[in-house]
Amino acid sequence: MSTTTNLPYHLPSKDFSTENKLTSQPSQKTILDLLNTRCSTSLHYLKQVHAMALRTGHFQDHYVSGTLVKCYANPHFSNLDFALRVFEYVPNPNVFVFNIIIKGCLENNEPCKAIWCYYKMTVAHARPNKFTYPTLLKACTVAEAAEEGSQAHAHVIKQGT
Repeated sequence: MSTTTNLPYHLPSKDFSTENKLTSQPSQKTILDLLNTRCSTSLHYLKQVHAMALRTGHFQDHYVSGTLVKCYANPHFSNLDFALRVFEYVPNPNVFVFNIIIKGCLENNEPCKAIWCYYKMTVAHARPNKFTYPTLLKACTVAEAAEEGSQAHAHVIKQGT
């Protein structure tokens, strides 16, 4: 029979403030670090970090929500439809988030969806940048969408990007 007198009198000192960061309010940096390191191979872990981002309000941050979309769109998971659903909940997506979903569609062999996302980008008045057009033009090439490719090329000329 064991009694409490058998326990050590002094417990080893620990830094409890950093022992378990997931139980306290994580920072944006912590969530981004988790998404960029641990969520690339585990869909289960990705869903846990997604829930944490929602619970803490970090999903409102475009870098966090965009990185979540990027992780779900990872071809390793074959989960593009879910990535598109998450994208639909991003409040006022900016060019960063749009570029991620366009690239994710292309990487998952869905070039027509990439073109469709670019269309949504123009409707949302998110200004494309130098990272948008190469992916978009490649999507047009893969989809054999010559007319859309010509329109995208005209946007490049007009934007001066």
